[in-house]
Amino acid sequence: MEDSRYQIIVRFLQNELSQEETKQFIKWRNLLPENEEQFQEVKFLWEKAHLSAESIDISVDKEAALTKVHSQIKPTKVVSLNNNKRRRLLRWAAAAAILLLIGGGLGYDMLFNKAVIVNFATKEGEQKEVTLPDSSKVWLNENSSIFYASKPYRNYRIVTLSGDAIFEVTPDKTKPFTVTATDLSVTVLGTKFNVNSGVNNSPYVHVFHGKVKISPLNKKGEENNIILTKDMTAEFDKTKNKLALTNDLSLNHLFWETRTLIFKNQALEKVISEIESAYKVKIDLSNNKMLSCPFTGRFQDQNIDEVLEILEDLFGLQVNKQNSLTFKITGGSCN
Repeated sequence: MEDSRYQIIVRFLQNELSQEETKQFIKWRNLLPENEEQFQEVKFLWEKAHLSAESIDISVDKEAALTKVHSQIKPTKVVSLNNNKRRRLLRWAAAAAILLLIGGGLGYDMLFNKAVIVNFATKEGEQKEVTLPDSSKVWLNENSSIFYASKPYRNYRIVTLSGDAIFEVTPDKTKPFTVTATDLSVTVLGTKFNVNSGVNNSPYVHVFHGKVKISPLNKKGEENNIILTKDMTAEFDKTKNKLALTNDLSLNHLFWETRTLIFKNQALEKVISEIESAYKVKIDLSNNKMLSCPFTGRFQDQNIDEVLEILEDLFGLQVNKQNSLTFKITGGSCN
């Protein structure tokens, strides 16, 4: 990847690309998994640098920092590098330049404390548990990724999330823990909470216990912050560019971690939809009269066959298993 590509990534993050340039850039991102990985690395560095400049009082003499970098670069004989080594070297050099020129303090720490960027990602249908350097735990849902530094930046800890994850943070009052997720910044001292960056929906944060402060990344000022405590949820409306508390968000979206689905007087159409999403199956409910039938119940640590058997008995349905992932349901009555 050439230096100019890193410049294009930064221009993209700053919304400075033309419409045609943006199209070409997106094509490049989608061309190879390695391209998307490089984009996410630079995005992480850029966001952290932006966060330091906007949110943290760090006074840095950038000219002095650059001078120090140049002073440590000594002439050396040319050596032959294979593609992987060349790519890693170029990636480090470009990332360091971005941090120094944009972020100042963060770049200085990254360079001279020898921190490296760590990335974990999950594929379709995969979940992963990650232990951070401070012993905090992260449970990544499918199609999600996190980036973080191998060493904390001065007196704070930062993780960048794309997708859906649950965090259980090790308390440390001297080093606040921050998660950035596309539109949101979540700051905590010690707690357990769920963050969804809003890849396919609106970004939201739910707190299991503890206390967090949520801020839109593109809006500054205490009036734009929301404090969440135990069992509270906040959602970010992208159209209104605003955070708001909500009681409408079901915790069934956490089935991948809790293995629990809870329904309170929900229409059977909605129940079926959430069961499909949780178990990654397709259910064809052919009797349209059943769609509005109300259902209240709880499924916990049960497989899909057991769940459908309960609905079958309750509503007098006939469940026909087409294969391990497809079911056809007929008959039934709301009474």
